[in-house]
Amino acid sequence: MLKVNKLDHCFGGLRAIANFNLTVHENGIYGVIGPNGAGKTTLFNLISGIFKPTQGEIIFDGKKISGCKPHEIAKLGVARTFQNLRLFNDLTVTENVRVGILNRQSNKTWRDTILDYTASDSRQDDIIQRLLDLVGISVRSADKAGSLPYGMQRKLEIARALATQPKLLLLDEPAAGMNPKEVMGLVDLIRSAKREFNLTIILIEHQLRLVEALCEEVTVMNFGQVIARGTLAEVQNDKTVIKAYLGEGEVG
Repeated sequence: MLKVNKLDHCFGGLRAIANFNLTVHENGIYGVIGPNGAGKTTLFNLISGIFKPTQGEIIFDGKKISGCKPHEIAKLGVARTFQNLRLFNDLTVTENVRVGILNRQSNKTWRDTILDYTASDSRQDDIIQRLLDLVGISVRSADKAGSLPYGMQRKLEIARALATQPKLLLLDEPAAGMNPKEVMGLVDLIRSAKREFNLTIILIEHQLRLVEALCEEVTVMNFGQVIARGTLAEVQNDKTVIKAYLGEGEVG
């Protein structure tokens, strides 16, 4: 479904992604882990079109998407959440999810899609209700997104991403700020979404409990490069990975 070939990205003199390669097969859940500053979110920004690669290519579902605009990539079936929440705080929960539905259907701005909503579009309400039920926040559907507790805002962002009808879902630290109980609830949510919508998922996460519960394969990054790949148990025992996380002096 996704193939990243010899990807490079530079910010001035800083090489944030260096000769990066990744192959993602359909209907799997893949983890991307690494210390802070390893280049994980930059990778997502490249896949989703926020950044354009300095070199290399990204192939999604047989089509080259490197260099495409974010809305073009979204329409092809790539959706994402963000490490730092990107909700429309002054819109309701329902309106935030509706943006995802309507943006998939038109080239209009998100403001226009809300203004164009009429009673004749009420069939969308069933989809929105289904998504809010899935993520467990339907009781707050009329509330402003900015008024939700942090954990619910994370779930709303997932619901909005799912509303775009993606084939590939990129989740950037979805468990950030969650307590252990919320993390295990998120595991169930992601499994349910994958099953119900036949998704392929790539997950950036520091909560290794979540990675262990969900991911079939893990890619470890450091300084923009792949330093290990395998199951979580395999990469946790890799001396290069231990060194990247703990430092030179911790490795015998």
